[in-house]
Amino acid sequence: FEGFEGMYEGFRQRAETVDRILRRDRTGFLLVSTPSRMALEEAINFHRKLKKMGMPLLAAVIHRATLPPGGLDAFPENGDEIVDAVLEEIGRSDDASRRIVRRMYDNARSFKAVMKQEQAEIDHFKNIVGDDLPVFTVPRFDEDIHSLIGLKKFSETLFE
Repeated sequence: FEGFEGMYEGFRQRAETVDRILRRDRTGFLLVSTPSRMALEEAINFHRKLKKMGMPLLAAVIHRATLPPGGLDAFPENGDEIVDAVLEEIGRSDDASRRIVRRMYDNARSFKAVMKQEQAEIDHFKNIVGDDLPVFTVPRFDEDIHSLIGLKKFSETLFE
């Protein structure tokens, strides 16, 4: 601890400088989260702390969201009709084909459940933070973003 003697004043001065930078008109915070309940609760807590401290909040981005493909809203709860229609369309009626199509239907139904749960979490987040904070939702991409090409795709989707 004696080795730190004399350094405290430098720490204090740097902390004051950082605080001034964070409070400038040109500075703003962007909350970034995934649509999971735990992550959004952390974002809500951070939002409250930033507002309490008077820090400028610009927007929130919720990424890796499960967004609906076209036609999923009309997806029926009872899959028997769809399974039968698909089997008729492809001209198959054997048990193996029925199992495969049924699994595909069940997978789509699970996808819809995840999508609905995430949307409920996003709606809750928006309700808490209010209308004064713009919230943007970006879908889950097929691959993690780890290149400039991926970052470009992310930014194009964000600003679409």
